[in-house]
Amino acid sequence: RLYAGRCLIETEQFDKARHHFRNLLADKGDIGAQANLWHARSDSRRGRYDEAAAHLAKVVDQYQRSAHASDLDFDFANALMSGKRTDWKQATKYFDRIERRGHDKFAQMPSVLSQAAVCYHQEQDYRRSLDANRRFLSRFADDALAGDVRFMQAENLFMLGKPDEANIAYGEFLAHHEDHRNTSAGVFRRAQILHDQGRWQASLDAAGPLVEQKPTGLLYEQLAFMVGDSHFRLDQWRESIEPLEN
Repeated sequence: RLYAGRCLIETEQFDKARHHFRNLLADKGDIGAQANLWHARSDSRRGRYDEAAAHLAKVVDQYQRSAHASDLDFDFANALMSGKRTDWKQATKYFDRIERRGHDKFAQMPSVLSQAAVCYHQEQDYRRSLDANRRFLSRFADDALAGDVRFMQAENLFMLGKPDEANIAYGEFLAHHEDHRNTSAGVFRRAQILHDQGRWQASLDAAGPLVEQKPTGLLYEQLAFMVGDSHFRLDQWRESIEPLEN
């Protein structure tokens, strides 16, 4: 029944799969742990994260001695992150529990650390988020998620009021991940830090690629002012006019 249900999920026959799992959900051993895990996945696989979270909330603590305990914790934390009523704080509890369990062979451990950092960052607990970033990079520096983690590490340092360390971290991010989706944001942050430090020419040099790209979005609303103000501070009056007017 368990394997048949899994096959049905992989072929997106979710309701039929749930019928196979139903009689296994009360089992107290590994079969029950897997049945509850895949029962929840029959919801999460079709974007019903709140339903998946509601089911896992009732069972996740019952299987902590199971070989599948980390899978249950991981899926529950992800459902809490992805639902309509996002619960970042609660999600960190389950990511942290996986890490404390010490399952280095857990296949999703890079995601555990990466997503724990996201949750702490969303909770504005930048120090814990930074700690999770550093634990990730000490173990999984070549993982596919390393770009996301390096960028968030720099963001956390920026938010913690450590501009020099943040500037270095943004530089490392840009050096390793020039094609990352946050490359423009990293370039902007470096220019912003240099502008805040009164290093006008260095800020202009850093912002140069963005002036050509003309990125859009809330983050870049200060770009024109930052460029115009830097020219102004350098007595470059003609160069100041267009960005300040914009």
